[in-house]
Amino acid sequence: MDSFVELMERDGIESIQSHHVSLVNSLQGRSDSALTKAATKARLASQDASYIAALSNRPDMSALYNYGGLLYDITNPTKTDTEKKNLFTECIVTPLIADVPELVYILNAEFISDAIKMKWACDPYEGMVKCQKGLGGLAFLLQTQKVNQQLVAKYQQLENLKNATSRDIDALRAVTGPIPITPEQTKNWLGFQNEFWKKLLDEGCVPCIFITDIKRLVDRIAMHYTGNNWQYKFGNPIFYNFCNGMKEMLDQQPTDYMLENGYCIIDYCPKLDQLIQQLQGSHVPTVFLPPSLRRPNPPANPPPPPPTTAEVQLIGARQTQRTNCKRKDRYKDRGKTIKANRSEEHKTLINECFKISRSKSGNKKFSLSKLMELANPGNKTHSGLANYLQADNDTCMNLTCIGHCTSKKCQETRKHTTGTQKFNKDCLFRLLKKYKGN
Repeated sequence: MDSFVELMERDGIESIQSHHVSLVNSLQGRSDSALTKAATKARLASQDASYIAALSNRPDMSALYNYGGLLYDITNPTKTDTEKKNLFTECIVTPLIADVPELVYILNAEFISDAIKMKWACDPYEGMVKCQKGLGGLAFLLQTQKVNQQLVAKYQQLENLKNATSRDIDALRAVTGPIPITPEQTKNWLGFQNEFWKKLLDEGCVPCIFITDIKRLVDRIAMHYTGNNWQYKFGNPIFYNFCNGMKEMLDQQPTDYMLENGYCIIDYCPKLDQLIQQLQGSHVPTVFLPPSLRRPNPPANPPPPPPTTAEVQLIGARQTQRTNCKRKDRYKDRGKTIKANRSEEHKTLINECFKISRSKSGNKKFSLSKLMELANPGNKTHSGLANYLQADNDTCMNLTCIGHCTSKKCQETRKHTTGTQKFNKDCLFRLLKKYKGN
């Protein structure tokens, strides 16, 4: 039987598909079952050759010539799987890993097996029932073969939950490998695929045309994106829609007749076309994403953080001195000066707030009323502040927050007892820093 090189030198392009058919004739004299089996292999090989030609976006079979006829050998039914794997590893995998070391986690045995068996279309992300990743977007996650085997059970377990939490999603990623969630990861993920298809087919092939456009738009969006929500606004939607679009592209199986009549795969990829249009508008809808890729809904009533005991402790009281009788009316509502012991951080924050307050006037000055406003603008009361700080409503907030109390009325109605006052220190410090403008 003629080799690929001999065949090309003698007959040229037209011989590629006819050579597959000629395999049947070489089996003359064998049983009918052997002939039928050989005929089936020859027919499938011819279809695979047409499929490669359509994806390469060329009007001929020249894509089969790359690397001394690698793709021709992959579609050749007389080659064993071992021979095909060795050729694919030597011509594609080894050079790619040398250029992009991270691909060692992607171009694994399962990936190579799918490539040589022409299982290029991936399974849909939302309905995965086996671990076949094909050569679509799913195959380009940084995953090992062992991780691929664990994907289905973990994924199905998560999808069956009514409300997926962030902890569930983090656990899934820990098992399945990192779905790109940052601008840099998304760009790298697209870049891996572009390099692969460019080396396998050509930089002008159908996958590279779409990936190049999508990556260019993602680069533009990432350049101007200043938020901290890339994962749910762009990362997950791009990942999901791109994987489905690649599946739609790779699922097409045009025949020789269709190709001869002008059929082009690039004209029948509406999902990838739609993704490009959405990226041009800098908005990719998230409403149709599976639960594991959507932003988790926060609990309706999130549990408050556990209260912390701050160093606010009653240390004594003294009678307020009146130095001027003419100011008697001003002091008529004043009681004893009761002070509390506070932590150094607490003292520093309070002093800084009063220092800033010197240059302000009116209701912008620092006071307990101002803290009430910052804590709950809709309920600027003592109880509103106490609830925010998770403190006892009957405890004096002046003593708790500021560190002293001189109000006669407050001392008559609220607790000013000795002992440590419990409240959420983090909540108070957040209010003080908010007043400072931090």
